Amino acid sequence: MMMATSSQWPDVGALVPHSGVARLITSIGLVSATSIHAAGMIPAGHPLVVDGAAPALLVIELAAQAAAAMEAIGRRTVSGLDESARAGSLVRIREAQFSQTFVPAGAPIVVTADVLGSAPPLAIYAFRATMNDVEVGRGVISTHAGHAPAGGPS
Repeated sequence: MMMATSSQWPDVGALVPHSGVARLITSIGLVSATSIHAAGMIPAGHPLVVDGAAPALLVIELAAQAAAAMEAIGRRTVSGLDESARAGSLVRIREAQFSQTFVPAGAPIVVTADVLGSAPPLAIYAFRATMNDVEVGRGVISTHAGHAPAGGPS
């Protein structure tokens, strides 16, 4: 069951703490309690971009940011509060496969992250990243959702 489309959610800047070239996620598509479909790109100014291309492994970070956005949306849905983004962590890359070594900077990347299991604040996600409907990467990651600000909701 899907929760809503991107028009229902705040700007991604309110969902993830990343900014500038570190923010790879650009929009939220569909979200459910166990899955998110989002879009992003590697900005041309990212420090790992060389000659207009970035290492494909950066789609792992895009998947982690999508997972963080989904967790933030879930907290908002449950609490009804306009909670600020939390600084979480990508704690493990269990597996990762890439169909190419590099991705073009600035090119749209679609990522889906599905919850495989969780024991909050830890969660395990399977992710898949595509460009022009062609898979560029997939894998399994673990994240830590971060801690609520002092005096804020948990």
